[in-house]
Amino acid sequence: MSKSTKKTDYIIISEDIPSVMISESLLDNSWSAASVQPKFFLNALSIRASNLDVTQLGNVAFVTDGPFGSDLKVSDYRDTGIPVFRVADVVDLELRTINLVFISDEKHRKLKRSEVLPRDVLITKAGRIGSATVVPDFIERGNITSHLCLVRLNDNRDPYYLAAYLECRIGRIESLRQSFKATRPELSAAEVKKIEVPWPKPSVQKVIGSRVRDALQYLHQADELQDNAEKLFSREIDLLSLSRRLAELDSDIWNWVSIDDIQGRWDAEFFQKRNHALLKHLKAHNSIRLERLIKKPRKGKQPEYASDPSSENLVPVLNGSEIDPYFIDIEKAGKVSRAFHSVHAASALEIDDIVLTVTGPPLGEAALVRKHHLPCNINTHVVKIKAKQGVYPGYLTVVFNSPIGQMQVYQWCRGIRQKDLYPDQIMRFFFPILDEKTMEEIDRKIKDAEDKRGEARRLLRQAKQEIEDLIEGRIDGETILKRAQADL
Repeated sequence: MSKSTKKTDYIIISEDIPSVMISESLLDNSWSAASVQPKFFLNALSIRASNLDVTQLGNVAFVTDGPFGSDLKVSDYRDTGIPVFRVADVVDLELRTINLVFISDEKHRKLKRSEVLPRDVLITKAGRIGSATVVPDFIERGNITSHLCLVRLNDNRDPYYLAAYLECRIGRIESLRQSFKATRPELSAAEVKKIEVPWPKPSVQKVIGSRVRDALQYLHQADELQDNAEKLFSREIDLLSLSRRLAELDSDIWNWVSIDDIQGRWDAEFFQKRNHALLKHLKAHNSIRLERLIKKPRKGKQPEYASDPSSENLVPVLNGSEIDPYFIDIEKAGKVSRAFHSVHAASALEIDDIVLTVTGPPLGEAALVRKHHLPCNINTHVVKIKAKQGVYPGYLTVVFNSPIGQMQVYQWCRGIRQKDLYPDQIMRFFFPILDEKTMEEIDRKIKDAEDKRGEARRLLRQAKQEIEDLIEGRIDGETILKRAQADL
């Protein structure tokens, strides 16, 4: 398409019943009835009208998808070997390597076509469309499932720039344009090849790509810190022996307990043998009631969300779905006015508060609040927990997310389908007290990990925003190069 497209070349008939009339001058083989819906059509026009080198991905890269389902089965997975990347491993430009599955060398050789190498770009093509990441250098080789595509650029174009473009607003819409189907969105390898990418000059790609590279390095360091903190806690509390003991228990719901174990609950579910075994294990490891370590948890209020979440001067409000273990997804949170935030100051978050999901599933997932999350508030599905003086909130976060915390969450919660956990119940949990030095070390690792994640998110937002600004003409490449020079 010519970059001189005029508004007289098309008419948006309706956005309620998406339809567009276009002139013959705009007709080419990239348009379909679905892809000229106003959202897709105008986004594609903005890409093509940019002062950048626009190419289809297949013209500058090798593109392939993962093996057909029957060629790679769950039964092929191993505990060690060649890593296999799935949709769940590709999140917000990060390749998460904590819960990977593996296949044997022999199986990998049979699936050579979809072999993954360092600097390959991975794109999700089913389920969650268009998420992208770059395979880091420390992964020598891997493979992918049928729900991913790999893109291997065949010249000096920057793969980190490409991943950031695919994750920015404009790139996301372009991926959806190619994936639009009558039933559900899905990308084929052929459609990934048709994705249109605007490329600035290599030096600008490198600057934007460097922001992504730095961010992913921070995220990798954060994962290592978190993993080290969890392993340290696991060793100190001897979680291995607890898991062995739990595995030995039979599945009978009934159990004998002493009158001293009665805690205001009389239901058999509460006194399952596994819960009794946990309590016995905790008592052997210097455990005390959580009420001695924290102030009473406080739930949020039902928010009055802003009608236009893109408005300025709004405050995010966390729902349970924005909280995962150790992670707060501020960008996906609904937003309220500053006035609402001020009125409900009691549920406003502060540095080193712990947020915990109390309606679920998901239930009992905890994350530590740091400076980059603020200002922020919570709704009725979340509580904020404030550690008492001298207590380490990062350490408490690890205990909440550990099997010890999770078992107590599901022991104390109420409900059949929807589970609820109440502040008074949380106060009755037992948490182990380790030696001061160990708890301080765990606390520091968790805080450092979250601070690195915060810096990573800032860099990723900056990279995506710069790409959008380049495409839509708000800045040029020279401005980005000057910014990079000023940052040195």
